[in-house]
Amino acid sequence: MIKVNGHDVEWVEGLTVAALLEKLSKDDRFTYAINSTTTVMINREVIPRNDYPVRLLQEGDVILLYPQLMGG
Repeated sequence: MIKVNGHDVEWVEGLTVAALLEKLSKDDRFTYAINSTTTVMINREVIPRNDYPVRLLQEGDVILLYPQLMGG
């Protein structure tokens, strides 16, 4: 298991950040947090967007998703 924004999520070996975001985009618990500007933190480390396709997640990781909000 991994924890995403306080929720337990199934982890599988080889899961990347990009694959996780794709999976979570179909889960009603996370749709509010996923958009083209979402910032991802793993274990308190901000992950560069360019690394999403190659950054592997490990069992027990704690992931925080921060959607960027715009306004004026």
